[in-house]
Amino acid sequence: MRHIILIGLAVAGVSLTACSKEHQKEVSEGASAAATKIGDAAKDIASDPEVKQAGSAIADAAKDDATAVKDAVGDAADKTSEAADKAAADAKAKADADKARDAAKK
Repeated sequence: MRHIILIGLAVAGVSLTACSKEHQKEVSEGASAAATKIGDAAKDIASDPEVKQAGSAIADAAKDDATAVKDAVGDAADKTSEAADKAAADAKAKADADKARDAAKK
């Protein structure tokens, strides 16, 4: 889309600087023809089955990547939760041992 706008602006600039009405007309007709060809090429590309297939493949790959990331985050969360539970259990066991040791000293 940007290319079409840039081409249009370039053609407009050339049209304004053309020396005569005839030159302006020729430039304008050339620009119209070029814009038409560009538009047709864009339509051809958009409707090309291979381009559509590539787009589908990219979308599928993105979904697969999203699923993999989701699974990895879930695994990391599970492992973090397990580690936190173990650390809490270890801390409780140490506290109980310290309490028992202190009680035995009395």
